[in-house]
Amino acid sequence: MKITGELKALEFDLARYKVEVDNFLTASLHQGIRIWLTAVTGRVPLWSGMARAALLQISQLVNGKVVLSPLQGKSRIPQGASLGHGKVTTSFPNYSFEVQVEVEHYVIQEDTNVRNKTGRGSPSAPWRSFDAGEQAFREYVRTLRLPPVQIEGKAVRIS
Repeated sequence: MKITGELKALEFDLARYKVEVDNFLTASLHQGIRIWLTAVTGRVPLWSGMARAALLQISQLVNGKVVLSPLQGKSRIPQGASLGHGKVTTSFPNYSFEVQVEVEHYVIQEDTNVRNKTGRGSPSAPWRSFDAGEQAFREYVRTLRLPPVQIEGKAVRIS
């Protein structure tokens, strides 16, 4: 008795898919951070160049944009830039970012409208910029879908 036919073997290239997912998640995280930055800086007043400058490092890591408008005279933008730190991790399976702001009035104005000695404070405080950034980031992440799995078939002749 002789049996002839064709068998189709399915193959999944896990290494290739891992690279695709890694590239996708890295690009998506960078885009998500840029969206986060837009939401955050939308709440931090332009007059507070020191506070906005604290976001420069994370912005530079993802080719983002932070608008700064230095005041005439002594600018505190360099001081603010030195008081902000960012870190982006894009190494399978960890994709994350961290931001640390050590600008005192930024930290205070996030949750409180503090009055200074003249009785004036930030009219837009509390800023809640990190809350706005988190919300924007979460909304963006909900729209993401991983790349589809590619399965290749190979015909094998059986005789």
